[in-house]
Amino acid sequence: MQSVEEFYQNAHSLWPIVCEKVTYTMATKVRDQGFGDNLESCLILLMAALTKAYRTQESPGSGLPEFQKAIQVLSSLGARFTLEFAQTQFFAAIFQLKMGRLIDFWSYLHMGCTIFIQSYLRVSLVTFVL
Repeated sequence: MQSVEEFYQNAHSLWPIVCEKVTYTMATKVRDQGFGDNLESCLILLMAALTKAYRTQESPGSGLPEFQKAIQVLSSLGARFTLEFAQTQFFAAIFQLKMGRLIDFWSYLHMGCTIFIQSYLRVSLVTFVL
Protein backbone atom coordinates (compact mmCIF):
# COMPACT_ATOMS: atom_id res chain seq x y z
CA MET A 1 0.00 0.00 0.00
CA GLN A 2 2.96 2.34 0.44
CA SER A 3 3.46 2.52 -3.34
CA VAL A 4 -0.23 3.27 -3.85
CA GLU A 5 -0.11 6.09 -1.28
CA GLU A 6 2.98 7.44 -3.02
CA PHE A 7 1.15 7.22 -6.36
CA TYR A 8 -1.59 9.52 -5.08
CA GLN A 9 0.93 11.99 -3.67
CA ASN A 10 2.91 12.31 -6.91
CA ALA A 11 0.37 11.73 -9.68
CA HIS A 12 -1.30 14.54 -11.53
CA SER A 13 -5.05 14.46 -11.92
CA LEU A 14 -6.03 11.82 -14.45
CA TRP A 15 -9.73 12.71 -14.49
CA PRO A 16 -11.87 11.57 -16.37
CA ILE A 17 -9.77 8.49 -17.04
CA VAL A 18 -9.07 7.69 -13.40
CA CYS A 19 -11.19 8.77 -10.46
CA GLU A 20 -8.95 8.95 -7.41
CA LYS A 21 -11.78 8.23 -4.99
CA VAL A 22 -12.79 5.04 -6.82
CA THR A 23 -9.22 3.76 -7.15
CA TYR A 24 -8.57 4.50 -3.48
CA THR A 25 -11.63 2.41 -2.62
CA MET A 26 -10.24 -0.38 -4.81
CA ALA A 27 -6.87 -0.13 -3.07
CA THR A 28 -8.53 -0.41 0.33
CA LYS A 29 -10.48 -3.47 -0.83
CA VAL A 30 -7.33 -5.13 -2.18
CA ARG A 31 -5.45 -4.32 1.04
CA ASP A 32 -8.21 -5.87 3.16
CA GLN A 33 -8.93 -8.93 0.99
CA GLY A 34 -5.52 -9.48 -0.60
CA PHE A 35 -4.54 -9.67 -4.24
CA GLY A 36 -6.71 -11.81 -6.47
CA ASP A 37 -7.25 -12.49 -10.15
CA ASN A 38 -9.48 -9.48 -10.74
CA LEU A 39 -9.36 -6.04 -12.29
CA GLU A 40 -9.05 -4.27 -8.94
CA SER A 41 -5.86 -6.15 -8.05
CA CYS A 42 -4.52 -5.61 -11.56
CA LEU A 43 -5.09 -1.86 -11.36
CA ILE A 44 -3.43 -1.60 -7.93
CA LEU A 45 -0.44 -3.64 -9.13
CA LEU A 46 -0.06 -1.29 -12.10
CA MET A 47 -0.23 1.74 -9.81
CA ALA A 48 2.53 0.23 -7.66
CA ALA A 49 4.60 -0.56 -10.76
CA LEU A 50 4.25 3.01 -12.05
CA THR A 51 5.22 4.47 -8.70
CA LYS A 52 8.36 2.36 -8.54
CA ALA A 53 9.25 2.99 -12.20
CA TYR A 54 8.96 6.76 -11.92
CA ARG A 55 10.51 7.05 -8.45
CA THR A 56 14.07 7.40 -9.78
CA GLN A 57 15.70 7.76 -13.16
CA GLU A 58 18.55 5.38 -12.28
CA SER A 59 16.44 2.25 -11.96
CA PRO A 60 14.63 1.66 -15.26
CA GLY A 61 13.60 -1.88 -14.28
CA SER A 62 11.89 -0.89 -11.05
CA GLY A 63 8.29 -2.00 -10.90
CA LEU A 64 8.77 -4.70 -13.52
CA PRO A 65 7.68 -7.62 -11.27
CA GLU A 66 4.43 -5.83 -10.38
CA PHE A 67 3.85 -4.95 -14.03
CA GLN A 68 4.41 -8.53 -15.16
CA LYS A 69 2.02 -9.90 -12.51
CA ALA A 70 -0.62 -7.31 -13.47
CA ILE A 71 -0.34 -8.17 -17.17
CA GLN A 72 -0.54 -11.88 -16.36
CA VAL A 73 -3.78 -11.27 -14.45
CA LEU A 74 -5.07 -8.93 -17.14
CA SER A 75 -4.46 -11.43 -19.93
CA SER A 76 -6.25 -14.18 -18.01
CA LEU A 77 -9.34 -11.97 -17.61
CA GLY A 78 -9.81 -11.21 -21.28
CA ALA A 79 -11.07 -7.96 -22.76
CA ARG A 80 -13.93 -6.21 -21.01
CA PHE A 81 -15.68 -3.05 -22.06
CA THR A 82 -15.60 -1.33 -18.69
CA LEU A 83 -13.96 1.82 -17.42
CA GLU A 84 -11.81 -0.20 -15.02
CA PHE A 85 -10.42 -2.27 -17.90
CA ALA A 86 -9.66 0.94 -19.83
CA GLN A 87 -7.83 2.28 -16.78
CA THR A 88 -5.60 -0.78 -16.61
CA GLN A 89 -4.80 -0.33 -20.29
CA PHE A 90 -3.83 3.33 -19.73
CA PHE A 91 -1.60 2.47 -16.79
CA ALA A 92 0.04 -0.35 -18.75
CA ALA A 93 0.65 2.10 -21.61
CA ILE A 94 2.31 4.64 -19.31
CA PHE A 95 4.55 1.91 -17.88
CA GLN A 96 5.54 0.74 -21.37
CA LEU A 97 6.36 4.33 -22.31
CA LYS A 98 8.67 4.59 -19.29
CA MET A 99 10.41 1.39 -20.40
CA GLY A 100 10.89 2.79 -23.90
CA ARG A 101 8.68 0.18 -25.58
CA LEU A 102 6.83 2.46 -27.97
CA ILE A 103 4.94 -0.18 -29.96
CA ASP A 104 3.65 -1.80 -26.77
CA PHE A 105 2.83 1.67 -25.44
CA TRP A 106 0.78 2.44 -28.54
CA SER A 107 -1.00 -0.93 -28.38
CA TYR A 108 -2.10 -0.48 -24.76
CA LEU A 109 -3.02 3.17 -25.31
CA HIS A 110 -5.09 2.31 -28.38
CA MET A 111 -6.95 -0.44 -26.52
CA GLY A 112 -7.55 1.84 -23.53
CA CYS A 113 -8.87 4.68 -25.69
CA THR A 114 -11.10 2.35 -27.67
CA ILE A 115 -12.63 0.83 -24.55
CA PHE A 116 -12.96 4.22 -22.86
CA ILE A 117 -14.79 5.72 -25.82
CA GLN A 118 -17.09 2.72 -26.16
CA SER A 119 -17.84 2.77 -22.42
CA TYR A 120 -18.48 6.50 -22.51
CA LEU A 121 -20.75 6.19 -25.55
CA ARG A 122 -22.68 3.33 -23.94
CA VAL A 123 -23.28 5.42 -20.79
CA SER A 124 -24.20 8.47 -22.89
CA LEU A 125 -26.68 6.49 -24.97
CA VAL A 126 -28.32 4.96 -21.91
CA THR A 127 -28.58 8.42 -20.31
CA PHE A 128 -29.97 9.90 -23.53
CA VAL A 129 -32.61 7.17 -23.90
CA LEU A 130 -33.77 7.54 -20.29
